[in-house]
Order: sequence, then structure tokens, then C-alpha cells
Amino acid sequence: NAVQGVSEEKTIEDLQTFNVTHKLDYMETTGNDVVIGYNGDQLVFTTYPDDPAAITIEDSEGKTIGVTAVENSENIFRIDDSRYDWITVKPAVDENKNHYILITTDQREWPFVIAETGVKYVAGAGNTVSLHKVPSIGWENNQAFGSGRGYIWSRTIPMLKDTLVLGHGADTYCIYFPQEDYVGKYNSGTFSESLNITVDKPHNMYFGTIIGTGGISMLALLILWASYIVQSIILYYKREYKGYLTFVGVGIFLGIFGFLVAGLVNDSTVSVMPMFYGLLGTGIAVNMILKNQTNSIQ
Repeated sequence: NAVQGVSEEKTIEDLQTFNVTHKLDYMETTGNDVVIGYNGDQLVFTTYPDDPAAITIEDSEGKTIGVTAVENSENIFRIDDSRYDWITVKPAVDENKNHYILITTDQREWPFVIAETGVKYVAGAGNTVSLHKVPSIGWENNQAFGSGRGYIWSRTIPMLKDTLVLGHGADTYCIYFPQEDYVGKYNSGTFSESLNITVDKPHNMYFGTIIGTGGISMLALLILWASYIVQSIILYYKREYKGYLTFVGVGIFLGIFGFLVAGLVNDSTVSVMPMFYGLLGTGIAVNMILKNQTNSIQ
């Protein structure tokens, strides 16, 4: 599978939602074991580097589970347990004599390479990674919300605890996002067919600011924006709309306010932010002029 990126040319809105029949709780690689969590239970596949063709399967209680060969298939075995009869396993070997265990869930194949250092998941471009539980908060039953934003936000919120004061640095979001959360992408529906896609933006301007430059910078921006909004509401609420400058001020205010609302589901971009802050500065200047005019009349 080729590694793809969420960029200006390809956004999460371009991805099609895919329905997953059996959503996994997690998938872990620990030593020579592949552990699959499902419906509060777990299935453990134990591999043996000295004998790669041998695989032991146990449930969470340590009970050994057998397998049955799938008819009209080559070396594919189905789990002999009604709880997991939608999972198949297949031993495999490549041209370099590397041994694998291919686990399939609802037609999704999960390849794991068996090595002396332990079993690893084979991701895009042949990269091998260790799988682990990834923390998430919210959108448990609706991760496809907002073309996958529910999934992205549920993984982003736990990241915020590390940047409540100082951020990781501008445009470093994709480095710290748990890209190895293949099970989460699989369950999301939106990313189910593109597990190797790189999530490089939070699709929320406020989350992106906190992770990039920190909570202190986000607080400073909120104070600036809130001050302008409150000042504008007080200034234009009962004002007589006479004169060109008043309409300019209202127009800028509505544009700024609308942009800040849109920032809840979109990211800040280099092409837009200079215009935003230019208009914000102009709006503040217009408010000051109108306020001084009002005070001089009084």
C-alpha cells in the first residue's frame, strides 16, 4: 500500500465512508503475540520464530481455540469460535524467506512479520511498526462525524495535555499524531480503506494552535478575538447605520466572526491568515475611530 497524505489536494472529504461490521477494541503486538481486543474480550495469536508455521490462538481466559481450513482456499483457516468466526488467519512467506501471519477481519487483511525480535505489523511501504492501545476521548460511536473529524478530534484531545503551556512547534501536528493507530482508522469508517493515510491536520484551528504553539498562545489569541467581538457587539448593536465607515466596520466584524466559527471545523492556512489578521487589525482601527466619533458627539 502506498503512503498517502491528507493535503490541500486530497482532504478527508475526498475519502468515502466504509462500513465496518465488527469494530475492534484495539490491536497490540507484544513480544511474539498479536492481541486483538473485541467486544470487551481479546484473542491472542502467539507466533514462534523458531517454527514460523506454528501459531497458537487463545482467548482472554487462556483457553486454546482451534481453527478450520476454509474450503476452496489456499492455507486459510477460520477461527473455531462463534465470537470470532469472522476472523481468518493465514501463514505466509515472501521471496526473501520472511515469514508472516495474515489476519483478516471483515475482508481487511492485517499482515504481521515474524522475527526474532518479535512480531511487527507491516504498514505502508513495507515499514514495520509495533501496535499499541491509543488513547481517545469522545465520538466513540460516531467517529465518521464530519468526514472523519470525529476520529481525528478523539485522538487529538488526549494530545492537548502535553501542550497546555508550550506547544511542540508550528506545523508539527503530523509528527505527534498517533499515525500507527491503524485500528482507530479502521473503525472510523472514513479511513477504513486507507489505513496508511497520514493525518497531518486536526481540522480544527484551535486544536492546531494549542498543539503547535501551546495553550498560552491560544489563550492570548482568545482574549484578542473576544475583546474585538465584545467591542463590536456593543458598538454596533443599537448604532444608527449612517456613513460608509459604519458599514465597513460591520462587514469586517461579520467576516471575522464567521471565520472564527468556521475555525471549529477547519484549519488555519498560510494563504488565508494574513488576510484574516489584516482585516482584524483594520476592524479594530475602524472600531476605535467610530468610538472616538461617538464620544466627541456626546
